[in-house]
Amino acid sequence: MALKHVFFNLRDNLRFNWAKHKFGFIPEGTEADFRFAELKKVVVLKLDGKLGDTEVMTHFYSAMRKAQPRLLLCVVCPQHLVPIYKDILGFDLVLTSSRKPKEDEIKKLCAQILNADPRSTNVDLVVTTEPRFRPRDFIFDYYLKPRYVAGCDVRLKGSSINLFLFDPDRDTQRVSACFCDLMDKGGLSYEPIAYVPFVTEESLAKARSSIQKDLGLELAGSATSAEQQKPLSLPLPLPLPLLIGINPCGAPSARRFTVEMVCSIMQHLHQQRPETRFVLLLPESMADFRNGLVSAWESAGGNTNEVLLLPEKSSIMDFASYIHLLDGLITVDTAAVHLACASKVPQLAFYLGDEHTVEDKRWAPVSPVAQVVQPHVDMLSDVSSESVLPVCSEFVSKLSSRGQF
Repeated sequence: MALKHVFFNLRDNLRFNWAKHKFGFIPEGTEADFRFAELKKVVVLKLDGKLGDTEVMTHFYSAMRKAQPRLLLCVVCPQHLVPIYKDILGFDLVLTSSRKPKEDEIKKLCAQILNADPRSTNVDLVVTTEPRFRPRDFIFDYYLKPRYVAGCDVRLKGSSINLFLFDPDRDTQRVSACFCDLMDKGGLSYEPIAYVPFVTEESLAKARSSIQKDLGLELAGSATSAEQQKPLSLPLPLPLPLLIGINPCGAPSARRFTVEMVCSIMQHLHQQRPETRFVLLLPESMADFRNGLVSAWESAGGNTNEVLLLPEKSSIMDFASYIHLLDGLITVDTAAVHLACASKVPQLAFYLGDEHTVEDKRWAPVSPVAQVVQPHVDMLSDVSSESVLPVCSEFVSKLSSRGQF
């Protein structure tokens, strides 16, 4: 494993140095002169396709759009994020990129961006939150030649990056707060941090219908407006039964509960409140985990009509809509955390590390109804039921009594 990491680090450094030499670009703007009021065209590079990062940055996008309705907002992203940037966030230009674009593809994308607005072919600001510049980042900047580049690669601070966002290895401030700092630098006014829910009337109605059909629940009220967010105060009385979402798997294998642990959580909560129903927020790609969990639940005496699986080919908006309709969410550190923050859904979030871990602090939930648990293990698969079940039980008790989080 150590040799593998050495190889990849060496490879990445070689690629970095090659790209910097061939496509190196130094933006001419200075931090002291940076003003959002002067920007006409902003480009966001989100080629990594991360959903959680996209959600966390919505506060920043909303502030720019509110302050400058005529600002041209452009994004380059994978296909699965296109509906979010186009239909939810209202970006003016949404361009789809392949997973690993080469120079020819990037050059064509840049030409579309430069020609997108007859008022100005210039790009004022390029934003990326990836912790390390890759060759594609250098190539985009080389062809776009923006006045400002906002990024996080410490190696390029003060040169290729003239608006530094945060140090991925040291800074503990939440990413949302880092963007507040950027807005302060550029004189952009903003409201308290609040994310935009990735839901529409159609996606909410679809999720509501599925829940009512498959779990036999009558959810109170009609489909919530995409612009209407849940209040921070939790109203009384609580509709019965409780609808609890379970999101047990993050992208890294270290952020995954075992099937046995998830089944134990569900059993424990069901014994505590027999009327509880569960939504398993597992995509099709986790089919083996889904099937194993359903089998374990049935073997433990549970009924399948108490558990809802995400339908096949669920979109991001479908996923966000199920979360939006939950009474509570139990999740690992992944995008679901930030989607729940956007919809103001109470959540119990399991993070690796301890209170001193940099990465966990930076991506901690921004919500007064979120509780973070750090079991001090290297992998969530190693966590003990003795440390998990009591906090899950307490969490559901708070939901039941509308206690304070």
